[in-house]
Amino acid sequence: MAHPLLLSLTNIDADIRSKGSLHGHVLLALLPVVSFIHGKTHICSLLSDRLIHESLDFVLKPLKVAVAIGVMMSDPVGNLCYCFTPLIAYIADTPEQSLLACISPKASPVSTAVYKEFGDPFPHPPRTAGRTLDNIEWACIEADPNDFEEFLKAAKRYSLSGVHKPFCEKCFRFDLATCLASAEQGELGEDDEDQEDEHEPDFEALHVTHYYTPSHTSVNYFESAKALASGAVPNAILSHRIFVSSTTTFHLAFKPSLHVTIDEAAETFGLSDLRLAITDYVHCDDRLMTEVLNPSTKKVQIWFKVRVQQPSYHD
Repeated sequence: MAHPLLLSLTNIDADIRSKGSLHGHVLLALLPVVSFIHGKTHICSLLSDRLIHESLDFVLKPLKVAVAIGVMMSDPVGNLCYCFTPLIAYIADTPEQSLLACISPKASPVSTAVYKEFGDPFPHPPRTAGRTLDNIEWACIEADPNDFEEFLKAAKRYSLSGVHKPFCEKCFRFDLATCLASAEQGELGEDDEDQEDEHEPDFEALHVTHYYTPSHTSVNYFESAKALASGAVPNAILSHRIFVSSTTTFHLAFKPSLHVTIDEAAETFGLSDLRLAITDYVHCDDRLMTEVLNPSTKKVQIWFKVRVQQPSYHD
């Protein structure tokens, strides 16, 4: 058995996301649903909860990297943008909410109230990610997480489920929706703001121990193309491997991936009109036209990988 995990975007209208035929969600993973052989039911529940969080932590790692150091994405018109994609919300029913929030089923996943306080006529403080992480830290101090019996006793004092490594630990701003709702209701106090600040991304720790950070300096291919065009690099090898337009540069490796004739390339890649397409492209140059139409033309160079660069519009 498996539990499907679906992913969507918040900027897709809810009416579209709610209709399965419009494909507003993509299947991200199938979370395992297993049965443990331990004799005690509460230990099996603890292991099952920890397995779900370990699986979510593994599956959502690319999102954590994106929110920590950013990732390049292409927008609908083809421009590359430097994006950060925080995990804002998780749609779940009440049992799943308790599971994801690392909270005991007898406590509220959205407030600090326990089941005996559910009928209180006043609202209890919101249960934020920062507060839950602090409680987990205290429970880990009081008992070894690998000692299931003792750790469950410590976790119970904080209304926790026993999960000691929640998947949302590095999903910064995961409780943003809760904070916004509290702010609209005028319930966000100084303590909540302090807790939110305490869980700001520690960029030094992130790129040293958790995430990959490029160690080389990015090359500005626009400047390189400009220098080559102006003759500022007289010893540059011909032909140049950088091509530039007003918005995009293309940089090729020194050695191509293939050396083949046009007819061989057309047969290899199933492009029967390749020679005609190249002819149309170079029709304005008689010299190139003659070479392309000549069946004995020399081998052409083909690259499988190209570096593409666009200027940033957000600096």
